[in-house]
Amino acid sequence: MGTITKLLDEKFNLPSHDDPQSSCPAPKRKFEHGGYTFTEINGGDVHIYFEAESEAGKKFAKGTRSMHSSVRLESEHEMLSSIGEHDHISWSTEYLSDVQCIGLSGLLIMSHTGVSLDKVFDAKDPLVLSNDDIVSTVIQTAKALQHTHKKGIVHMDVKPDNITLNDDGDAKLIDFGIAKRYRDKNAKSLLCGTPMYMGPQQLRGDRPTPANDVWGLGATAIHLLTRELPYAENLSHTLQGSDAPFPLYSAPTYNKVAMCMKFRPFGNALLKSQEKYEPNRCSLAEIIETGEQYRATYAKK
Repeated sequence: MGTITKLLDEKFNLPSHDDPQSSCPAPKRKFEHGGYTFTEINGGDVHIYFEAESEAGKKFAKGTRSMHSSVRLESEHEMLSSIGEHDHISWSTEYLSDVQCIGLSGLLIMSHTGVSLDKVFDAKDPLVLSNDDIVSTVIQTAKALQHTHKKGIVHMDVKPDNITLNDDGDAKLIDFGIAKRYRDKNAKSLLCGTPMYMGPQQLRGDRPTPANDVWGLGATAIHLLTRELPYAENLSHTLQGSDAPFPLYSAPTYNKVAMCMKFRPFGNALLKSQEKYEPNRCSLAEIIETGEQYRATYAKK
């Protein structure tokens, strides 16, 4: 993976989203504001995540100290408002800009709480999911993406971190911070996303299309099922600009998917999601249909 890491560093040499001149102090781990009690869950270089509790119940919040990122949070709120409510999308309930007093420059209140699927790969305390759970989650996420695409929007960053599960096993697609309106003739991907879950077109910075999300969902599903990223070896070819044919997925990945998926049509749909050329990829409808067939045949009652 050393070569890939080096290539990623060279290709995605983007400035930090954080503003070094930000005057906001570090936010407290627990505070009250706007009728909510916020409790910090975790934080990264750009965003800080909170559980937001009010008289109406618990919600989820994403804040930032960066003025640059607060603009993106507000844009995400507007994007989610245009998408509308959906059972498997964490829609935005409000955006708070008057939060400098609590050490933030912007705060987005979301409609859900849950555990993100990257917890599956936690070495110390992993989230345990059966194949049935994973198939159900993939189906729900595909339906969320279908709804998003009908609204003319592509998510652009489908990965385990951006799918959550609540206590009832309901999946929610989150983080529309880099979503694009793909029907806009001037839309560009600007090399945004998470490279290990991006298809060749998105890695090249091509105009965004719904096929970007199909690849991301397929890569996520295969990673969850096999604990192996489906095209790590191929990534270096794409980053070097090679358009020469290369294996769509490694033999070990193919074998692991076949072993995990007793129902071949669903496994084949996931593998087709990783086709190099967009017209050859499966559709979200195919993932949903074969997933439902799997559940009807194999899911535990």
